[in-house]
Amino acid sequence: MTTQHDFIKWEEQAKHCDVDALQYIINDCAEARDAMRGWNPEKENYYADQYWTFTDELRRRKLRL
Repeated sequence: MTTQHDFIKWEEQAKHCDVDALQYIINDCAEARDAMRGWNPEKENYYADQYWTFTDELRRRKLRL
């Protein structure tokens, strides 16, 4: 289960990643989320939350350009 601490940790990590690293993490989370689909809904949601946290950081950066 994703906790508030997880979101805080991911948001802090995302701030320090370059765009390439963000894209790599986003893709990795999507693959992990999809791999858990139908097997482990808790982990599927965990990776989905992580995916959206890093995607939000990438979106914010693109909006600043």
